[in-house]
Amino acid sequence: MALPCLALALLVLVATRDPARGRLEAGLQEHFRAGGEYNERLNLNGLRMLAKSPTVLLVLVQGIPGTLPWGVITVFLPDYLHKQRGMSIKTATVVGMMFGAATVAGQVVGAKVGQSLYNRRPRNQALLMGMSTIAGTLPCVMMIRYSGGVFGVYAVYAMAGGFLAAMTGPNIRSVLMNVTLPSTRGTAFGVFNVFDDLGKGLGPAMVSLVVASRGREDAFTLAILGWLACGTMLLAMALTVHRDEQKVHFHLAEY
Repeated sequence: MALPCLALALLVLVATRDPARGRLEAGLQEHFRAGGEYNERLNLNGLRMLAKSPTVLLVLVQGIPGTLPWGVITVFLPDYLHKQRGMSIKTATVVGMMFGAATVAGQVVGAKVGQSLYNRRPRNQALLMGMSTIAGTLPCVMMIRYSGGVFGVYAVYAMAGGFLAAMTGPNIRSVLMNVTLPSTRGTAFGVFNVFDDLGKGLGPAMVSLVVASRGREDAFTLAILGWLACGTMLLAMALTVHRDEQKVHFHLAEY
């Protein structure tokens, strides 16, 4: 499986060139037109700017409760539906696949709608993320707690929850890119991925601890409710994102 990846990596290396750092930043266009280059590197001032950005902090912190449900659903859903709800392994797997397909659709639609809303007003993108994440909580909780045994009901809950919750993914990365300098962006995304992975790992670990005392249904429900905390922080981002974007633009304009 690694050979196609290696071949593709070599093709990219040969056929493409890295774009100039900061070349597409609005605040640097005058600088580039005058023949200048952007050579700023990661430094203490840039790190200080990252740490003082409310939007960056919200992006990082929301990743922990926001990825708890993903870790639980992707790891345990088919097994849960089979053992707790009496589904056949095949049917439970189909429900899991429908959830996965809905997340792909949610990411595609979310990216397009999020960009359209951002073009009108940056804060609208954050509102979309917050509302879709919170809205996706209900069908996923219902999917876990529903015990009627009707496949169609599980399918609807899985597709609705997966679609709504997945809309945040592409947009949150866009927000982080817009509120960081080109020189600190790689570091910011590295820390973001650490928080993301931390939440995905904590989900199954937390469920394992709660299952012993409360059972799988309550444990999974508790993990999915992490989206409520995540959605609240995403809504709060609507109050900070425009100001933090402007700080980046002003910094680059003075370069």
